[in-house]
Amino acid sequence: EPQRMVESYPHQLSGGQRQRVGLAIALACSPSLLIADEPTTALDVTVQQEVLQSIRGLAAAQGTSLIFVSHDLPVVTSMVNRVLVLHEGAVVEDSSKDQLLHAPQHPHTQRIVASAKQSSALLRQVTQSSAQ
Repeated sequence: EPQRMVESYPHQLSGGQRQRVGLAIALACSPSLLIADEPTTALDVTVQQEVLQSIRGLAAAQGTSLIFVSHDLPVVTSMVNRVLVLHEGAVVEDSSKDQLLHAPQHPHTQRIVASAKQSSALLRQVTQSSAQ
């Protein structure tokens, strides 16, 4: 398998494999900072979790700080300790992830958090009803 990966062209790899290759290249020189801009966009949930675990593990092992850019609040809060929320190109909120989730201050952040909670509740409801 490793030899096949080395000999493959990008179009021969899955989206998750391409993300992992990009991550490996980014971390190969042991940077002090990694900027991950939408690193899991268009990946299925299983592959998304694998890529996120890889980012977390490799960054922690190398002592690399992480700036994680995403519109996916659940993913963001699983990856970081501190969150900046932007709206129309300006920072509108800067807080810990716990404060952001439990007491968002800015109306834009309040809408994002409410939407994420509503989506999570809907997902739980669908999952429970399909299990019955």
